[in-house]
Amino acid sequence: MALQQNIQVEADIGKAFDNALMSLAGGYYGSRDRCDYDSRTAVTSSVVDTLRTSLRTAGYANAGDGGEAVYRRVSSEPVHPGKVQSADGAWWEIGSNELNVLQFGAIADGASDCYDAFQDALAACRSCNKKRLLIPAGTYRCTRPGLFNTGGSTNGFSFVGAGMGATVIRFINGNAATQAENNYLYTNVNTDLRINFVGIRFEGDSVAKNSRFGRIASSGTAQSIRFWDVMWYEFEGITACEGGATSSEMLYVGCKASNIYGVAFRIDNIQSVNHNHHGCDYEVCLDDVFYISKGGMLNVFGGSIIIGGNGVTTGAVIHLADTSGVGIGFNNWTYNFYGVRTELKDHSQFLNGEGQGHVNLIGCNTEVITGSEPNRAVYLLYHGLMMAANMTRLNGRAHLQADNSTAFANRNRPATLIATDCLLGSRFSVTRDNVSNAGGRGKAILERCKPFSLPSGISEPQDQCLGWNEGSNAFAVPKRIATIKNHVRAGGLPLPGQVLQLKLPIGAVVTGVRLYHPSENGPDDQVYVLGNSDGSVVHSTWLFDISTAQTLQTTGYWQCDSDTNRTLHFTGGARNSNESYTGYCEVEYIA
Repeated sequence: MALQQNIQVEADIGKAFDNALMSLAGGYYGSRDRCDYDSRTAVTSSVVDTLRTSLRTAGYANAGDGGEAVYRRVSSEPVHPGKVQSADGAWWEIGSNELNVLQFGAIADGASDCYDAFQDALAACRSCNKKRLLIPAGTYRCTRPGLFNTGGSTNGFSFVGAGMGATVIRFINGNAATQAENNYLYTNVNTDLRINFVGIRFEGDSVAKNSRFGRIASSGTAQSIRFWDVMWYEFEGITACEGGATSSEMLYVGCKASNIYGVAFRIDNIQSVNHNHHGCDYEVCLDDVFYISKGGMLNVFGGSIIIGGNGVTTGAVIHLADTSGVGIGFNNWTYNFYGVRTELKDHSQFLNGEGQGHVNLIGCNTEVITGSEPNRAVYLLYHGLMMAANMTRLNGRAHLQADNSTAFANRNRPATLIATDCLLGSRFSVTRDNVSNAGGRGKAILERCKPFSLPSGISEPQDQCLGWNEGSNAFAVPKRIATIKNHVRAGGLPLPGQVLQLKLPIGAVVTGVRLYHPSENGPDDQVYVLGNSDGSVVHSTWLFDISTAQTLQTTGYWQCDSDTNRTLHFTGGARNSNESYTGYCEVEYIA
């Protein structure tokens, strides 16, 4: 709402600017509401007084059609479509402070093809250095891809509608067979930076079902595409990010989607970071909602996601599809869902974790709508970590499946599920297969979890192991503690430059580290570091006053997926003396 109010304020400023321009141009043209000509067409048949330097039209083809504009006299023909030539041969260039598509012949009747008018308006914006194009209320039909292609390198440009309930772009593709691979309303290949779409509803072809909105490809240029108050309806896909470099930001605020036939948001480029969705509702998604094959960071804040509804959907809310074994890395890519409500229908899943990654669910609610597979695995992990916390509601089956295929031979990261302070649905269970990859078998742990409805008399969270089974063998995994301590000299903490070593089992997952020491007399500001054996990963660094008793704790999840990463080194910092101080390092892990 605030954004739309700002747009209206700027529009009012634009009107004032146009009135001022007309006043300065000749002094007798009157206010904006008084027009010199009914339409742009009328100018072409008129001889204009040579003293005039500006003129105003009441429309484009007809008075009142929304295409009213101010034109100023220029000495030669402008190089862009925002121009008109009067009958006396004089050239006039559009001079309105705000440009809109109706000033270039667009007709918002839902039947007329507006592609050429949009492209003409964009060309005028580029030439006149306008930073936004207004799309007034109405329904605009387009039958060709590339409606929003800017035609060149554009930095900071906005397409502004009147709101998703007022401005509609209807993309009906008449040549679907020949444009199947490039059927996008907007394509950005190493061209545009910081492009905004505001207050628009996009409708795809409900018959061909092959309409796509945006393709953002980059081989070296970072791009930022942002959407506010935008809706997509009847599309095969919304945005696809691809290429060999970084797509720096994709931002969606207050957006909606419905009837999406294919992958909604595809992230296929090597490093695509900061994909953020704030308060968005995506419903009736009939394939993967987020498909990620090469890494990145995804944050989804609030809103809802409903996947399935046609009886046959097999997609996932998030699909980590790094099937080649390159790209997604546990230590690099994180996918976060905060307070998101999801409904899983048909055969759909919340997570299909073929590739690696760190998936976090914070305060989320997952409802599994019973279909033909009521016990389907809605959380499927092959590698990496899924963590749920802070009253997240888990329902359906979580399955931890090892994968020792050739593509993942060098990854050694078994699936790990950790749930803390969660609510467990009646159908929640955890299973794993009998296969072990090089990093060990899948493992899971629940802490302080409780069912949706607590038994009578129980008010505090209780640890639950609901349905954890592997045939008849339970596999609830407890946390374990290992201590790193100097056993050579009294005291326990390492000397300056000394390295204490601890080897954990291959495939273990470190869940927390604590450093203990009592109060002693000694120098201040001692530094201790815990990392892997070659120093490439540092899990914890402590700087503290050794004379004060302290217990310092750090959290985080560290996969012991190689001999280097399972070999922990605890290193002591510089001191003023060679005295060994009392204390030790404690490592909490599951294996």
